[in-house]
Amino acid sequence: MPQTTKRQQLIEAVESRMQTILKANDYSTDLGLYVRVSPTKQSPDSDPLALDLFFPGSGSDISEATKRWDHTLDVDLDVGAIGQVTEADLSNMMADVFAAIGTDPGWSGLAVRTIPPQINPEWERKGRLIGGANITFKIEYMTPAWKI
Repeated sequence: MPQTTKRQQLIEAVESRMQTILKANDYSTDLGLYVRVSPTKQSPDSDPLALDLFFPGSGSDISEATKRWDHTLDVDLDVGAIGQVTEADLSNMMADVFAAIGTDPGWSGLAVRTIPPQINPEWERKGRLIGGANITFKIEYMTPAWKI
């Protein structure tokens, strides 16, 4: 049976962490009920509430000192809500995502560090209010040479 790559383990860790965003876990929202991982960006029109994870790529470099490879996993996260969304609702959703990331920026020992997120709130009207935010961050991790 093939071994799961560290990159895939991190993708699964991010998905699992986002699924913990529930009021029952002391978050402000139940955003964790709406997590989707997608190979392509999703439209916010597809569901009334969604937390879409997209992993657009990664970079690698070799560390001469350790002979290990340094990798960066790019994480692109879209929070979207259609309908009665207030700025306070959107702020709570963004705060919950930040809190979830900050719970363990080392991702249970898989990562060296998480580079703090960038956030871009978005508002649009298409007959109804659409609110959302694009949150991007990077996870740095190491592997032996020629492994991801």
